[in-house]
Amino acid sequence: MASRFERLAQECVKKKDERGEQVVISLDGKRRDRPLKDEDFVGVAPYLPAAVQSILAQTPSRSSSRAATVEFHGENNECGNLGAAAVCNALMKMKEDGVAS
Repeated sequence: MASRFERLAQECVKKKDERGEQVVISLDGKRRDRPLKDEDFVGVAPYLPAAVQSILAQTPSRSSSRAATVEFHGENNECGNLGAAAVCNALMKMKEDGVAS
């Protein structure tokens, strides 16, 4: 059974184009029933790389050797330093793993 944060990560990652070369992570607080707090960002961050990889794997025409461009939106929330650091670390992991550019 997926955790609340794992589900949130899966729901917030979408393809921006049909080729799968651009992905958007949207955690905008106005699109949720409540703004996300610092601990929500800390909780969801570890699941973001797997959610991005899952979306990319669903795109058969995508060249797996190319890193996707990942766009992140997290405005209108109550995120502090810990949440921001957690998300930045997740984005850096995707870059280091060659998933995102």
